[in-house]
Amino acid sequence: MTLSGRIGQLLTTPPHPSVPAPVKQGFRESAEAFYRDVDWALDIAAAQFKDGSLYMMPGDKIGRDPATQFLLRRKTFEGMDRRDLPAIVAAHAGRFESTPFDSLVAAVSTLGANEEHHLADFEAARAAGLVE
Repeated sequence: MTLSGRIGQLLTTPPHPSVPAPVKQGFRESAEAFYRDVDWALDIAAAQFKDGSLYMMPGDKIGRDPATQFLLRRKTFEGMDRRDLPAIVAAHAGRFESTPFDSLVAAVSTLGANEEHHLADFEAARAAGLVE
């Protein structure tokens, strides 16, 4: 699937906490099995977001615009104190706690407030080797 144009907010999230554990486990296993057998999941390179966090699909299977859509890898943040990160980067890195995937995509707002500030935070994280 390809998304383009003004999207607004797009979040891919895990099941709600109230969902019974066996159902959550089934969802997780199904998602892992599905994405294991696909070459790519979604292309968002031509999309603009107010907020975008894609963490219930593998980030390395998402086509993206690296200028505003950043790839985070679990191994980069393992053992790291997220309090040392810019808040927006820490928030996205914290999503590894609820996803089975080893990468995710954070799309910086190009439609809303804080665009320049968040973009600068992610660019600093990229310069430090934390995001792609």
